[in-house]
Amino acid sequence: MSSSTPPNQATPSATETLITELTPLDHLMPRTYVISMNFSWPVSRRSNIEDIYKHLKLGLKQTIKEIPFLGGSVVSTGSPGKFCIETLPEDFEGNQLIFNDLRTGSGNSWPHSYKSLRKARFPSALLTDDCLSPVKGYMTQEKLPVIATQANFIDGGLILHLSVLHTACDVLAWNNILSILSKNVKASWPTEAEVVLDDDLQDYKVLPSFLDRSPLMRGNLNVERMDVREYKLQLANSKLEDPRNHLIDPPPNSITEMEIALFCISHSKLGELRDYISIESSATSWLTVNDALAALMWCCVNRARISKGDQGLLRGNLSVAYDGRTVLDPPLPKSFMGNSSLGFPITLDIHPRSIFETALAISESRNDFNDKHIRDIIGFLDGLGDITEERVSYAKTLNPILVISNLKDMGFYEQDWGGSLGFQDALRMANPFLDCIPRVVPMPAQRNGNVDLIVWIEKSAAKRLRQDETWNKWITPVFE
Repeated sequence: MSSSTPPNQATPSATETLITELTPLDHLMPRTYVISMNFSWPVSRRSNIEDIYKHLKLGLKQTIKEIPFLGGSVVSTGSPGKFCIETLPEDFEGNQLIFNDLRTGSGNSWPHSYKSLRKARFPSALLTDDCLSPVKGYMTQEKLPVIATQANFIDGGLILHLSVLHTACDVLAWNNILSILSKNVKASWPTEAEVVLDDDLQDYKVLPSFLDRSPLMRGNLNVERMDVREYKLQLANSKLEDPRNHLIDPPPNSITEMEIALFCISHSKLGELRDYISIESSATSWLTVNDALAALMWCCVNRARISKGDQGLLRGNLSVAYDGRTVLDPPLPKSFMGNSSLGFPITLDIHPRSIFETALAISESRNDFNDKHIRDIIGFLDGLGDITEERVSYAKTLNPILVISNLKDMGFYEQDWGGSLGFQDALRMANPFLDCIPRVVPMPAQRNGNVDLIVWIEKSAAKRLRQDETWNKWITPVFE
């Protein structure tokens, strides 16, 4: 027996197969686990790791009960390029969580202790180890599980791997989901369950509107390819000289010539940066910290990579992800659990006269990211039927010189998992970068407000970035 749940009705019982229909935006996203994170906690030797695993599984089981698509798999509908999420009765048990004992003496030990990881500031290169994640095995399956999760117990700690298919949701939705998961795990410890239920239940109750994808099923009618902003921008930019013709060093031949560099900006410096940039105009009242940080990263990373010779004006695309929840009319709930964020290309001067000039252009670009823009894309994709090839074409329109994926405002570090865990020590991306496109990822703000910055650029450019006076005025290198 199967059912498709209308948004205003109760979720089907766990004895039924639940089908979640996907939107055109869901289909536009890669069917891979690009939203992938490792959470780290110290674990006392006195702690029972089987008991910790049991509570994690209980929390996951409750979360899937509240968010059924989370336990399912992305499967073909039978129509070309069309998929849905199928959640079977047995998917409600929380068995998606894999137990992995990597401690000394387990017969499967990992060579890194929690103490050594913490001392080295949880190096990204180590935390992308395949043994910490089940993802590689899943990618060969016909039915792709929506989530990939594994509890890795190492000497002195826990590394909890949590990945989700981008087809199912965006990173904002994942933040909402993990907030619910953490509270359900906390509630599973009997000594804390009553407190959570009394004080926090209303904060994380999953309303039907959070799961309702119907507002994004249909877009504007009769939208052609060249009606979409990205394609118009791509055509206009085709007449510009490619800034990559002026790289300081030859372009990398493989990712082995790239480096993951870790930096940090303090909470106080973030505010000072915004105020410093705003001095150039009366922008103090509306220029955001995120605009200022993006502008700094654009200017400094380009200076480390691209020659500032006498070749004339160079322009290129910055790709940022903007969220559609608040710009849609009517707006979606902030806790909406599907895809509403899109990569958004902004054409900027490679070497602007000032950081403020870039921050202003980034800020003004958001005016174009509106209800019409999103509904034009949905309508265009919906009119295609099979968007398999269009997914690749659309991605090419972004054509980024730099990608900024800003996770700064995600509340991951505020999540209390209770019991033997509590608040996590560190969060790192679990997937290695697989291309040579430069990226900067401001990680979620820590509880003290500081923000780690993960920078993926050529090794030679990373060296120059560490020597950049403007960069060093605001940003501190972290040597792993």
